[in-house]
Amino acid sequence: MKNLTEILRLAIPLVIIQLCQASLGLVDTLVAGQYHSQDLAGVGLGSSLWTPVFIFATGVMYVLVPRFSAAVSAGDRQGAAVLFLQGRHVALILGVVSFVLIQALAFASPWLLEQGPVGQIAKHYLHCVAFATPGLAYMLLYRFTVEGHSMLTPIILTGLFLLICHAVLAVVLVNGLLFVSPMGGAGAGLATAISAYLALFFLRALVRRACPVLVALRSEQAEPPRSGMRDSMALLKQGLPIGLALVLQILALSVLAFFAFSLGTDVVSAHQVVITIAMVVVMIPLALGSATTIRVAAFHALGDQQNKRSVALWAFAMAVIYAALAGVALLWSGPTLTGYFSNDSQVIRVASGLIACLAVFQFFDAVQMVASGVLRGLGDFMKPFAVVVFAYWIIVIPAGYVIGVRYAQDIGMVWTVLALAIFVAAGVLCRYVYKALSGPGETVKLVPSAVSR
Repeated sequence: MKNLTEILRLAIPLVIIQLCQASLGLVDTLVAGQYHSQDLAGVGLGSSLWTPVFIFATGVMYVLVPRFSAAVSAGDRQGAAVLFLQGRHVALILGVVSFVLIQALAFASPWLLEQGPVGQIAKHYLHCVAFATPGLAYMLLYRFTVEGHSMLTPIILTGLFLLICHAVLAVVLVNGLLFVSPMGGAGAGLATAISAYLALFFLRALVRRACPVLVALRSEQAEPPRSGMRDSMALLKQGLPIGLALVLQILALSVLAFFAFSLGTDVVSAHQVVITIAMVVVMIPLALGSATTIRVAAFHALGDQQNKRSVALWAFAMAVIYAALAGVALLWSGPTLTGYFSNDSQVIRVASGLIACLAVFQFFDAVQMVASGVLRGLGDFMKPFAVVVFAYWIIVIPAGYVIGVRYAQDIGMVWTVLALAIFVAAGVLCRYVYKALSGPGETVKLVPSAVSR
């Protein structure tokens, strides 16, 4: 029962954090939409271009979580400090690369979107958002530092602070309040940039109090020797599979939206409604998977095979119970739920038909999220990546197109293929977990204990 309590203690705050992050995009959409429909379109399209870049950076930096958890569990404070220094290098690289990439997307957006006013709004929005990315990269560093230490209160407080700052700044800058000229969609981007740095300094101050050994480093340690840079690059490479897996999932869902587009406007709308519902439903399994990673990594560092098994079993049990209840709720409230998103009877009818597929999909997706969390806690980042790529890009995309679009011309068949592919992915990952936890286990050194000087 202790492991169950620890998982819940970590998972519940992680859900709150994810809700705060998801609300940022909602704020931009609401504020820009109230200003003008063209600004709504420009901000929405611009957001769809830069969000995958940020998600990729988030995935890469996530590699810090199991490593910090292992270091803390082993009592390796020096190793944790070294890991923090390496994480700073990775954050700097990701921040610079993200800035350059989003600026390039900004210049290309009028050409990509081919809509005069909307393309220009997206361009200005992205130019402003790009300046937020270095700050967001360092926020990820501090976030995953304390997350790996199982200290989630600073992240929750920062998430709420960021949401409030962003909302206030967006309203002021978009609409031109308090002697500020109206900026429209660009104001939403500038609000993102300013609030990102305010939240960064806020989180940094909280982390200094929570983990002083990691942040208040001696000045002579500020520039690690060459071996530290090599370790930083190795850390970056280890995080790449996580970032790529997340981005490839997003791209696969975008391709499915293109499939829906070829089947008609009502089908596109219904598909988007179900995707939106799915994004909310999977928040809890996603948080559960992250909490599982933290706990498994801690016991993995100690070679405690019994507690690793216990954590995995409790996590799988909670995932199955939650997914079963969520599936029943979706099936019971499908027509009512979809009615909140559209008044069009045809859209509601199609979306309600897809809810059954979503209920099956989210069940197996919850299982595969926990299985991925266990494997990442064990230091295995490649297997979840390979399985995700196989499921989405070898099964879902080709089979979904041939069966759902070319043959049946039914979006329901596309979702059926998606559910079956995730079933396969969950089964494969669970098999990997079983094999990894069936042995005697061993103590694993995940971080260096000192910096050579």
